[in-house]
Amino acid sequence: MAWLMKYKMTLRLLIVVILGVVIWYIYNSFFHTQLQNIVFPKCIFHMLTGLLCPGCGGQRAFYSLINGNIKLAFSYNAYMFFAVPYAISVAYSSFTCGTYSKKMKKLVQSTNMVRAFLFITITWWILRNL
Repeated sequence: MAWLMKYKMTLRLLIVVILGVVIWYIYNSFFHTQLQNIVFPKCIFHMLTGLLCPGCGGQRAFYSLINGNIKLAFSYNAYMFFAVPYAISVAYSSFTCGTYSKKMKKLVQSTNMVRAFLFITITWWILRNL
């Protein structure tokens, strides 16, 4: 029972993720045709400037990824394939405890890693608008 207390937050996070996937699958299975007709919200930055922000196309990419179309998702927003795993690792290292989480937090949230992430974000932002 001691191990349960040690990994309590990790188990909660895992349960939330599993429930989210199950709910999405059920919703997608029953309302798939309706989901295809949803008009995704427009990016305010894109509407004001005509330029793409780093997140533009992220909703379409996520929708395509959930439906198993990885190539299409990558074409909508390739940056998402880098940013989402990084965000998940930051969240995991922030909300869990244990030796591994502390080491991961030290790596993922280090000054150099954050600077590298910001550099990649700004570079992606510039390059996709050239």
